[in-house]
Amino acid sequence: MTQNGYSLIELLISLSILSLLLIIPSVTLQSTFHSEQTEYIAYQIKEDLLLAQHIAITNGRTTSVYVDNQQNYYTIRFSTTEEYMRRAFQHDKIMFSAVTMGINDISFLPNGNPRKSGTIKVMIHDREFFYTIYLGKGRVYYREL
Repeated sequence: MTQNGYSLIELLISLSILSLLLIIPSVTLQSTFHSEQTEYIAYQIKEDLLLAQHIAITNGRTTSVYVDNQQNYYTIRFSTTEEYMRRAFQHDKIMFSAVTMGINDISFLPNGNPRKSGTIKVMIHDREFFYTIYLGKGRVYYREL
């Protein structure tokens, strides 16, 4: 007697191998997505710091950045009651902390110069980014450690 077709065990083994081959790329793509998302968030924070500086120059008013780690947002504002922009943290695992200046010491004078220079640290996921504000216009840099 001849056999035509495959046994149930052969089909199960084939399907399990195929499912493993399909899962591997999705895990790799997911880690790449988190890395790109983290890079984007870090870049967006730098651009928002520069935006605060440009708003100070454009409006001729002192402009500051206020960070609230508990409520997960930061604002660009002229005073405690007058906000220009509010941005919610784009991920749950973002934390601002002081290094050589406080997280709420970021402020730009009407001519665009920062009131203080220094560095703050931002944790995004499990990566650390250091933002340094230098005296002078347009001098906000960030780097990852």
